[in-house]
Amino acid sequence: MTAQEVLVELTNIARANMADFIRVFYNCGDPGAAVDRLTSAQTAALGEMTIDEFVDGAGDNACKLRRIRFKLIAKIPALELLGKHHRLYVQRHEHDWSVGLADRLAAALARVDGDCEPAQQENQPEQAISPRPSDRRRRSPRAMRTPSARERR
Repeated sequence: MTAQEVLVELTNIARANMADFIRVFYNCGDPGAAVDRLTSAQTAALGEMTIDEFVDGAGDNACKLRRIRFKLIAKIPALELLGKHHRLYVQRHEHDWSVGLADRLAAALARVDGDCEPAQQENQPEQAISPRPSDRRRRSPRAMRTPSARERR
């Protein structure tokens, strides 16, 4: 099935109208023949159809009745998928650009150097120390620099 065919099916489901089905099935003698009068777009939106035949009354007053029930496929999911395809729903992301890059860089350098004012340090949440070495980003003893032979003398 191509992308175009998927869009056509979704469009058929989204455009389905219950009144069209009522017109076709109202006073129909044979429900099978009524289904044949539906268009392919209408049958694409038909999710379920049940035909109940029963007798109402008793004796001479008895009459045969037929009840036809049909359900259409849900339109809202089809409309949502079509809206996403046509980019009707735009997801917006809010970014806080009130603090400039230079200010953020200066604050980061101050934290690294330990030059933060105590009031600024209190407002910052404490970071929990992780028990896993990979989270603490420690270097292994092998990766640490060892003094050269000249430095040892």
